[in-house]
Amino acid sequence: MIQWHESEEGSTESSCQIEWTELDGNPDCYQHLGIKPTATRDEIKRAYWKLAARLHPDHQPSDLRHAAEARMKELNAAYALLRYPQRRAIHDAKLSDKIRV
Repeated sequence: MIQWHESEEGSTESSCQIEWTELDGNPDCYQHLGIKPTATRDEIKRAYWKLAARLHPDHQPSDLRHAAEARMKELNAAYALLRYPQRRAIHDAKLSDKIRV
């Protein structure tokens, strides 16, 4: 799972820190949203809302709600990183560092 943690001082983009908790060794937000790294802001938004509407826990049978909640947390974290250009640049830099290693 990818988690975004805001600093205690506030939620400005410059004070945010990224903490990675990997799911199956994959911290790639683009894959969590099912989009390419070249996606535009509108494509990112559309992909998020499409998945959120389809996978929302309230739309799932009771036996699948727990898994749906976990998936929604991943989607929310991925969207929180990719929707802002500065956060996205940090994500892309960290991702390219992981690929090079």
